[in-house]
Amino acid sequence: MNWKIFPNPAKDRVSILLNAEQSYHAVVEMTNHTGRGVYKQTMVVNSGFNLLHIKLPGLLPGVYYLRISDGKKTKVEPLVIH
Repeated sequence: MNWKIFPNPAKDRVSILLNAEQSYHAVVEMTNHTGRGVYKQTMVVNSGFNLLHIKLPGLLPGVYYLRISDGKKTKVEPLVIH
């Protein structure tokens, strides 16, 4: 699972560019520095390149962790909100 989040740091929205070998349902989650979930959504990912957009209204500035799982693999990246 190859993906990139941008912009990082972000303000009120973030995009995820994801390249998938096959279609699947991805679970996208974001947690704050204490591990409390602040966002969770299941998205359909198609084979090939996908561009997913997430709105981040009301999040306080700080470091968050964006996790994407396809049921077999999970990848976590830090995301800075300013």
